[in-house]
Amino acid sequence: METGLEIECFTLKNLAETHQVNDPSAVRNVITQFLGANFERVIKKKEFLDISKDDIMALFKSSSTKYSSDAVKWEAMLKWVKHGVGSKRQIFPDLFSFLKLEDLSLEFLKETVRVEPLVKKAEKCIDMLMEEIFSRAPAKVIQQSKTNKDIYL
Repeated sequence: METGLEIECFTLKNLAETHQVNDPSAVRNVITQFLGANFERVIKKKEFLDISKDDIMALFKSSSTKYSSDAVKWEAMLKWVKHGVGSKRQIFPDLFSFLKLEDLSLEFLKETVRVEPLVKKAEKCIDMLMEEIFSRAPAKVIQQSKTNKDIYL
């Protein structure tokens, strides 16, 4: 029944958007709440890939979206962005800003996030990532890095 609810949720959302509903925003809010509460199950459905930019932004922005780790959120983000047209790629930096980089391991940041082509192509993402990595570095290493930089300038 749970799986049926998830699929029906997408169907109801589509019906509300394509037919005249008295209060489509109320329908959208209820469905967004359901999607957020069941995020990890919903992202496994093929219908997840087709949700709108506004809906994905609402899910990622909401503090009530439930997920076990930001790594799950990262994977869902990549899955959604890489499915479909280039317009999804344009909002990647905005979605990226909803990640809690401080909750991801340094190893994950260096070995997974840093090497992702979508991150490499977005200055905003690179800046956020480097800020997080440097914030974890011991002060001595940062000072040494600045000293070495001055030598080469």
